[in-house]
Amino acid sequence: ARTVLDNEAWSYGQPRFSPDGASLYFTASESDQPGFRQAKLGRMNLASKEIAWLAPDWKSAVGPYQVGRDGTVRFTSNWQGGEPLLAIENGRTASLTPAQTGVAAFDEGGGKVVAALISVPN
Repeated sequence: ARTVLDNEAWSYGQPRFSPDGASLYFTASESDQPGFRQAKLGRMNLASKEIAWLAPDWKSAVGPYQVGRDGTVRFTSNWQGGEPLLAIENGRTASLTPAQTGVAAFDEGGGKVVAALISVPN
């Protein structure tokens, strides 16, 4: 084992390798105000050690995420009273479910994405 993410200014979590093993995906929050900082999603190129921040346009904390076989990154996030399923497409965040929808779990297989939805009747 060796350390690849080591910066005291950040708290890291949820590490996952890319399907090809060339990158490491992770969540990170700045450590200066731990109760207030939103978790961001990053990808480190393991050869160059360069970090790219994914979904910079998303203004809420990144929750559970998954890297698909095709490299598409999907994640949930608390947003406007819901927890929608989102995807990063061409460097931007796209909603796969309405913002008010709650997504309890999701997965990919056979070229499809399945999600367990939570809704509250009015």
